Amino acid sequence: MFGFSCKKSDKKEGSGCRFGISKKQQAIADREVELIMLAKGLVQEQGFGMLTMDKLTSVSLIRKGQFIITFAVKKTLF
Repeated sequence: MFGFSCKKSDKKEGSGCRFGISKKQQAIADREVELIMLAKGLVQEQGFGMLTMDKLTSVSLIRKGQFIITFAVKKTLF
């Protein structure tokens, strides 16, 4: 999705490079980035104290169980 594993010199237009990283690793990295971006948006709107897993998973396509596996506590989001 975000192509963080690519260097600008390696990336070809529309190719979605995956040098040294598996599809599963890339999917995990993309999921983490998506959750962090959504969490930052919620914190900006409502404040850190109001951030809950339920609120974050309700605005995400990621289920609560997968969220818990990815981030054990909300402090690891930041």
